[in-house]
Amino acid sequence: MHQLGKSGKSKSFKDYSILKKVQSLSRHDDAEVDKLSILKQKSFDLTTRRNSSILTQEFFNQSGQIQRITIIKNPNQYIEMNSLQQKIWERIQKYSQKLIDDQSNLQIIVLKPDQEYEFVFNISKLSCFSKIKQLTNSLSSHFYSLTNVQLQDPYLSMLIGKIKTQKLDNEMRLFELLNIIMNGKKLLVLQSNIYSDV
Repeated sequence: MHQLGKSGKSKSFKDYSILKKVQSLSRHDDAEVDKLSILKQKSFDLTTRRNSSILTQEFFNQSGQIQRITIIKNPNQYIEMNSLQQKIWERIQKYSQKLIDDQSNLQIIVLKPDQEYEFVFNISKLSCFSKIKQLTNSLSSHFYSLTNVQLQDPYLSMLIGKIKTQKLDNEMRLFELLNIIMNGKKLLVLQSNIYSDV
């Protein structure tokens, strides 16, 4: 909770009224000066809201990390879950945090037309409420840092047989992926139809 000046009233992040800059606009005959002041005020308000949103997101990511998943007792304070997600969450809560941490190093294969790359990626510091789309972007960035090869429009699949893959839904949450991983499927395949060397 945040305290406001001398008023002692407590405000939450959702109350954007604390983010508004109080300023008194003096009367000007020049309408352009007034218009510029209003634009500056709106710009300030938007920037402040965005910065507050970033701070809230960082808190959300830290408190919802996979490495802390077993101590999260009420996931509904982060996201709204359907009944299947609720069952998956309950199943994950039965695992020890040590076992989850041991399974958090994922083996990633990147398929290109002529070549195949392989690397290990640890997901323990990612938010368990993040989506596969965010994981795919993180993996693509990590791959770029290793090889200087940019994947255009990457997608993530899971190896379910010796050569068969199944594309993962971009809206799937990482705790749902973690459930699949805990059941023995640890090999992910990062693919793209377009590649560019930088």
